[in-house]
Parts: sequence; C-alpha cells; structure tokens
Amino acid sequence: GGDSGLEAQYTCPICLEVYHRPVAIGSCGHTFCGECLQPCLQVPSPLCPLCRLPFDPKKVDKATHVEKQLSSYKAPCRGCNKKVTLAKMRVHISSCLKVQEQMANCPKFVPVVPTSQPIPSGGRAWGPGQGPAWRAGQHVNILFCSWH
Repeated sequence: GGDSGLEAQYTCPICLEVYHRPVAIGSCGHTFCGECLQPCLQVPSPLCPLCRLPFDPKKVDKATHVEKQLSSYKAPCRGCNKKVTLAKMRVHISSCLKVQEQMANCPKFVPVVPTSQPIPSGGRAWGPGQGPAWRAGQHVNILFCSWH
C-alpha cells in the first residue's frame, strides 16, 4: 500500500533502513544516515556512495527537513501492524515481539558463492530490523526470508 512506498522514500540507500539522524551531501543532495556516511568522510577525497560524485565533507549537513518528515509520517510495523512514526520505527521493530517471532523463522545466512569473509555467527547476519534482508518488497526478500 501507500505506507510501504512512504517508508521506501525515507530509506537510506546504504543500510536500507529508515533514516537515522539523516545527513545530506551539499553538492548532489543525496541523503544517508549520519552513521552510514561516516566511513566516506574518513578518506581524503570522498565520493557520494550513490552517484560517485566528489563532495566536500564540510558541506554535509543535517537533513532537518527529512527528520521533521520522519517524525510526522506513520507506517505500520511489519510484525504487529501498529502505526509508528518513521522516526521511531527502528526502536519499535527492535522490541516488537511479533517481529522477533517472525525473524526466528528466518533461514540461516548462507553465501550464494564461496567467500573468504567469515559467515556471521548467531544464525543471522543482522538483528531484527537491521540490514538488507529486512527490506520488505525489495529484491532481497526472495533471497532471505519468506515472511517478508
């Protein structure tokens, strides 16, 4: 429905979660979670993770207009269907018993091809409501969980 499209509109392209403390790159205008953009700010000549255009790290500002919208728009929780503001969705999902119950039925993470990277321990790569496996309605849902 319209709610999932609304949530997708406020999704960080790096972590694929609803923005958390969003920041915008001045030169291209792309928005990311502040924490997600941090690794890009540590290199001498940063590039936007989305469009690869160079940007000035001094011209990365809080996306206050996005934060205001996150606080005013509501979407249903994927577990219990409770309407929650997008700003509080991550916190709600991390404590929602229905989500935790559904995530317990997710298959263990298995790489598609052999990898030199260690396989995440604990049965899944991310906690409930974290990481790309969480995005409902996206291409990853077929690869990870049937309940999404």
